[in-house]
Amino acid sequence: MKIEEIKEFGVYSYYEDNGQAEFVEVQNVYKEERKVKVSLYKSGILNMKIVSTTDILPVSITEPVLKALTFKEIFGQLYGLPNEHYYRLQMNNGIIEIIKDEGVMKYVQPSMDMENWYGCRFVPMPYLHKLQDILGRIDLKDFSKKLFKDNNYATPTT
Repeated sequence: MKIEEIKEFGVYSYYEDNGQAEFVEVQNVYKEERKVKVSLYKSGILNMKIVSTTDILPVSITEPVLKALTFKEIFGQLYGLPNEHYYRLQMNNGIIEIIKDEGVMKYVQPSMDMENWYGCRFVPMPYLHKLQDILGRIDLKDFSKKLFKDNNYATPTT
């Protein structure tokens, strides 16, 4: 991954030397060394590790990822579009909606034109660290546990 794309407190996938995939949260980015300090849970214990930026990958947003983040699956009308299949997360400060459009997960951004017509536009949101710009920090332990246990998720990047 390009170091410029890596965000502190972003959740990414990391492959260890044995090929085992783990979710990690970036704690610090060391640009000159091209390394990052990450936290990860192994057997319920928090570990810290410094790894190369080439060893971490973005986590694709998929249905299991959204469900692990407690998004609810919805079938119905979305900003005047009938019979849509999308995901919604109710937060204290509003609602976040994600839809799969043309094979890509997209953030549904409400909009209003000059004549007060309400609608929306779809903003590509393929990776979890981008969604975190809206969601904020994710509880890595809870997220990993839900994703692997509830969804039989094989690897962080599938």
